[in-house]
Amino acid sequence: MKVITVAGYKNSGKTSLIEELVPKLKKIGRVGTVKHIHHEDSGDTARHMKAGADVVIGLGDEMRVMLKSSELREALDILADLGMDFAILEGFKSSDLPKVLLGDADAKEVVAKNLTADEIIKRLDEFPEWETVKSMIRKVKSSPKIGEVGAIGCFIGIVREEGGTVKEMEIEKYDKVAERIMREIEEEVKKEFGVIEVLMHHNSGRLVGGDDIVYIVVASSHRKEMFPALQSAVEKMKERVPIWKKEIRVDGERWV
Repeated sequence: MKVITVAGYKNSGKTSLIEELVPKLKKIGRVGTVKHIHHEDSGDTARHMKAGADVVIGLGDEMRVMLKSSELREALDILADLGMDFAILEGFKSSDLPKVLLGDADAKEVVAKNLTADEIIKRLDEFPEWETVKSMIRKVKSSPKIGEVGAIGCFIGIVREEGGTVKEMEIEKYDKVAERIMREIEEEVKKEFGVIEVLMHHNSGRLVGGDDIVYIVVASSHRKEMFPALQSAVEKMKERVPIWKKEIRVDGERWV
């Protein structure tokens, strides 16, 4: 990534220059900007976005991120990659994520209506975990045993389109049982292969071709035990974790 710095005093024309520069660079690739905010944002970050930047981050006493995308999944991935522990979404009534509804609104996947903040905290286990490979690796690297780690291996399972015959895949998991079994497998693989850490995550909901389904991360002292441990974790997940997958195909639907 090329880094282009535009610096100067206030009202020197930095933002105007960037407004001109962004669309030109956009012809070559995706453009992100970072605004150093010394005071309350005067709207320069919005001007960056209006100029065509894909992602705008304002850094100061408050950090702001604006994402030029209609994909909630992408926004959540960014928050997970940044190491957030919680993401609070305002709106997105039509999403397939479990939600708290206020007032007389109606939607699918409702945890409950008109909960207080304290009630939500008490029911956190009813809300989904969101992970990315980067967020899982971040967890591994934050372990007190990171000094013993010499290798980290990752497995990513994605939706296969099968020559364009599969349009989407709908994945359901028996959440509490699935999570319990994945935790059991993690401990089994750690003991069996003597690796330092094993983390597993299975996405659910409606996914399209190329979307990630499964993440498995194995950390070990050496690569010789990491590879067989990773393969074993993949096979154990496939055999034991209660997951149902429905393929939405060009010629109909089927459960696999």
